[in-house]
Amino acid sequence: MLENGKILFLQHNSNTNAHIMHTCLEYSIENQIDYILFQESWFAKDNITTISHYAYYCIVSEYQNIRSRVIIFARKQSRYQFCLRSDICSDSDLLVIDIIDKTKSFTEIIQLINIYNEKSLLENNNERTIERCLHTIIPAKYTIICEDMNAHHSWWNSRITNSIRATELVNWLEKYDFELLNESDILTCSRSNNSIINLTFATKELNNMLLNWEIDEDKVSDTDHEIILFSINIDSDNLVENSIYNSQYNFEKANWKAFTEELILQSNKEEFASKINISEMSRELLETEAEKLRDIILHAVNKAISKKRTHEKSKSWWNEELKLLRKELATAKRQYKKNQNQTNQQAFQALKSDYFYKIKQAKATCWNNFLENAVEKDIFKAFNYTKFNRIEKLSIIQYQHENQEIIAITFEQKCEAFMQVLFKKSSQSEAVNWNNYMKLKKLFFQVL
Repeated sequence: MLENGKILFLQHNSNTNAHIMHTCLEYSIENQIDYILFQESWFAKDNITTISHYAYYCIVSEYQNIRSRVIIFARKQSRYQFCLRSDICSDSDLLVIDIIDKTKSFTEIIQLINIYNEKSLLENNNERTIERCLHTIIPAKYTIICEDMNAHHSWWNSRITNSIRATELVNWLEKYDFELLNESDILTCSRSNNSIINLTFATKELNNMLLNWEIDEDKVSDTDHEIILFSINIDSDNLVENSIYNSQYNFEKANWKAFTEELILQSNKEEFASKINISEMSRELLETEAEKLRDIILHAVNKAISKKRTHEKSKSWWNEELKLLRKELATAKRQYKKNQNQTNQQAFQALKSDYFYKIKQAKATCWNNFLENAVEKDIFKAFNYTKFNRIEKLSIIQYQHENQEIIAITFEQKCEAFMQVLFKKSSQSEAVNWNNYMKLKKLFFQVL
């Protein structure tokens, strides 16, 4: 499948409401959003379990002593992979990931920072997130910050004469040449006339690639925060192949007998014949032989194993009625924002209550129907539904090579780390001198 070079983002404060997060995820599936950034995310009472979705990875902080208030959802079928940078910060209210283009069309790493600027949930700690950890971060060349700042400054709101909780933030942003993406004086929160607290910043180098920062009036949630959309234009002129669509094999339906036969057939062909000479061993020769082995396996796989049909789907309980109610709710909110009278407010509140009641009802009905009709192995499916699928990525690796401390962050760097550590070069010994070698003519064995 061909894709253009845009990375799409959705940013929203979900007010610790799971239904709002589900609503945003449904928007994101319809619009193929690559990354969703939530502040004030919903978590269960165990402070670990949150919502999951078939189409998205859920990225949360590794700091688990208290409830995390920021989450990033990454689209599974996106060509842009990610790496959680817990080595940079492990705070429960600040999340850092690196975004890497799998196709290598764009070789730079884009750093994404999600912040909820509030006092810590730890006891006897009144420092806000900016004071606790942002000042310790040195951002990458291409960095985006999405944040619920709970801070006020004339930079993003011209009506503010005395800044509130913004001095340290502004100093840090100016130090690293960040630029504001928000449109000037556009409200991002309907709490009051001065609420511009949902902010997006980007480094100067990245700002030239950013497109279409906007508040989406057609998308509505239960909170007083607006839903923000923006995108990065990596390579708009060229369409590239998304590798994720080319490597999804359905191993459950594999014909292993045909695979074995094809493997033997291909290995006997002249083009795949091994030409290894131990006396002339080299890295290049081993690489060539490894490529031959790869091609043999690929030939056999493509003949005996079908590919999966990749597709993104909504939650099983999501239905057309909810989609229509969501549109009606968005219309009611726009009318209320234009004319904030009691009639419009009551109409909006009534639709909002009905919408979230219907979500609860749809979830309960779907779950009850599944349990009533469950047979045999369906009990294991029920277990998968109820457990939280936290994304577990290979953590950042630190290792020594040639007396240097090296940090492996990207997938390629981690592969190189394993190659360097597991397959070290053998120590070099002196060549054997055969000048004085004498060959024995006969060997005598004592017979007992």
